[in-house]
Amino acid sequence: MSYLAHLSRKTSPKAHKLWGILLVTLMAPSLVQAAAPGGQSAGRENPINYQRPVVERRGGFAMALNIGYGVSGFAGYPNEVVKLDNPDFYAKTGASLGTSSSLWLGGALRDWLIIGGGLSIAGASANDLVGNQFGVVLHVDFFPLYSLGNQYQDLGVSFDGGLGAASVVNPDDKKNLLADGGSLSTVGISVFYEPWRFWHFSTGPQLSYTHGFSQSLNSNTLTLGLRFAFYGQQPKKEAPNALKSAGTSLFQF
Repeated sequence: MSYLAHLSRKTSPKAHKLWGILLVTLMAPSLVQAAAPGGQSAGRENPINYQRPVVERRGGFAMALNIGYGVSGFAGYPNEVVKLDNPDFYAKTGASLGTSSSLWLGGALRDWLIIGGGLSIAGASANDLVGNQFGVVLHVDFFPLYSLGNQYQDLGVSFDGGLGAASVVNPDDKKNLLADGGSLSTVGISVFYEPWRFWHFSTGPQLSYTHGFSQSLNSNTLTLGLRFAFYGQQPKKEAPNALKSAGTSLFQF
């Protein structure tokens, strides 16, 4: 009887099982690498072989300037405990002509997703009072209908959120804050369309709403304006298929 047969007879069934598990574990990497093309291991992505999809519409560094005009209103109290919720110290601009603008820098992670950060400003003037708001925000652009192609790739929604400051003052006495937002939170949402393209720039209309709130002040701004965006990668806009076919037929003899 050989030594291996003798060893196998002396080994318990439990030991056989442990040796089997160990053998499978050692052979597993080789079995995975040797899997046939199209097998279960085919097509798996990892950080080493992953490649970013080709940029079709926008990519790389991104930034945008947004300017709008519309309706805005500020209302609140001085940021002092004894004056909070006291009607004698309540100040408001009421609904009036308002402005909003923002500037942000970031990057296009995909043709349909952009993330960045920047600044936002809003203001209003009415009833001999002026309301101002300033914020540092995180910004996200999302193009929910991008997969439909064509003009839908230029229709987007943006979200802003951050911290800032706001106040209501009398223009003749700007040092005296009639309402003070203290540490103000800001949130904003916009819908935009950027079909006009030139070099790395895209431009179009934008409808925006911004809300600022704290214990002592609230603000609301609704504006319509223009968005001026810059993309580090913006492939040239291709002509529609119908125009391509017509152009090709003109040069065929």
